[in-house]
Amino acid sequence: MKTVRPRKFILSGLLSLFILSAGVLIRIPISSAASTTPPQISTTAPTSNTLDITLTFSQSVPQGNIIDIELYNSSHQKSFQAFSIAGGTTYSVTTTVLPAGTYTIEAGLFNSNWSSNYAWFSNLSTVTIFSACGPVVTQPSTSLTTSASPSNLTPTPVASNPAVMPTIVASTPTSSPQAVNINLSAYNAAQSAYSQWKSIYVRPVSSGMFRVVRPENNNDTVSEGIGYGMLLSAFAGDKSTFDGLWAYGQKYMDGKGLMNWDIDQNGNVIGQGSATDADEDMTYALIKANSKWPGNGYDNAARNLITHMKSTELINGNYLNPGDNWGQTDVINPSYLEPSYYRAFAQISGDSQWNSIANATSSWLNQAANSSTGLLPDWLNSNFSNANISFDQYTNDFYYDAVRTPIRLLLDYKSNGDPNAENVLQKQANFFSKVGMSNLKSGYTLSGQPLTSYLDTTFIAAYAAAGQVNPSSTYAQQSLTNLINNSPTGYYGTSLRAITLYIISGIAQ
Repeated sequence: MKTVRPRKFILSGLLSLFILSAGVLIRIPISSAASTTPPQISTTAPTSNTLDITLTFSQSVPQGNIIDIELYNSSHQKSFQAFSIAGGTTYSVTTTVLPAGTYTIEAGLFNSNWSSNYAWFSNLSTVTIFSACGPVVTQPSTSLTTSASPSNLTPTPVASNPAVMPTIVASTPTSSPQAVNINLSAYNAAQSAYSQWKSIYVRPVSSGMFRVVRPENNNDTVSEGIGYGMLLSAFAGDKSTFDGLWAYGQKYMDGKGLMNWDIDQNGNVIGQGSATDADEDMTYALIKANSKWPGNGYDNAARNLITHMKSTELINGNYLNPGDNWGQTDVINPSYLEPSYYRAFAQISGDSQWNSIANATSSWLNQAANSSTGLLPDWLNSNFSNANISFDQYTNDFYYDAVRTPIRLLLDYKSNGDPNAENVLQKQANFFSKVGMSNLKSGYTLSGQPLTSYLDTTFIAAYAAAGQVNPSSTYAQQSLTNLINNSPTGYYGTSLRAITLYIISGIAQ
């Protein structure tokens, strides 16, 4: 291992850094024919305790392969991780806020499902952060960039697949990355779906503010659409759109700190009170945004929404009601419930009750699902009796609200391996598979009788989501292909199609 003398820098009284250039521990493959170089690493210290890290590779990493960056503290506990499947020669990321201490930067190169570790670069750089240290040295700008390059190595390409780069076989990582299976075809389709969705449904309101419109409803904007838009723009890495939609959501908060559910095209509130599904989607989107773009206050915004939801939408400490004006009602909309979100809420808020809410909700959904088909209804009372909702044509059937339940359950299954979610999804997938992709319709009774004679994008998304409980099955592959090839129409179906593709791709967790 090669080490150079550290260089010390002091930044405007906020933090100082020690940067060490270190060698890389690797093993040389048995067969050999060419040479390559470990990545150049560049670190930038902004005016808060975060780091901008850029890796530059000597050869382009193919799209779909994973570039993984990890930071470890002095106890060798992982403090930060980020990864990309975008490929290319560079990967840049900004860390979350880091406490004072010494951190080691490591990186890895993997295939698309983490099963093959092409390279692991240990000790690429060591960074020590001190908070508010002095003496203060005035710098020409508010940030300082340093760069260190590891010593060159001469390993060989993998002979059986020379087109695959990276080609370094590395020492085993000290901490396994989160097992996320990246589905590249779903990811590419999701990116395309997002671009299409944005071009049709996102409209400017004023400088730096956007809304999502429903053309079929006189171009109104519902909080649901803002939630969908925030999720999609966070998944797509579109910060300007995310910020613009969040600005619109904040403008129309009600007196309880949550967004009013319906705004007309002229900016008038025509639907008072919040809708819980939108509140949850916006909160989870803020959490995802905070992971992508830390230091923008998204974490505090998420905590505020979590506090307001808990104080106005929680029923008997276990489930969430349909909105902040519903009170302690017995009525539940199953498609509003997302246990995976609640686990994320617990983590960012430090409130462990959300884990209990997640477990109770997961169990309730499993019990509420039809024992044969796995289908859930649009609405249901908390004691599993039929609800009476006058504005829903098929209140007690699997229809245009309940269609979202497979999509939400899939996120919980992929993120947490929840056995209740797996059980419901498996029943649904079995039922849909038996009906056959070419025979499925939009909407069913819970026992499996069709409600319509057609099939639209909204339900195609749900049927594909359920199939992913067993992604290698013929039905899963057929339903995903059908979703990818579908040409969506309508705000609702187009939104759910794009969200479902991102969840299937593996980057929504």
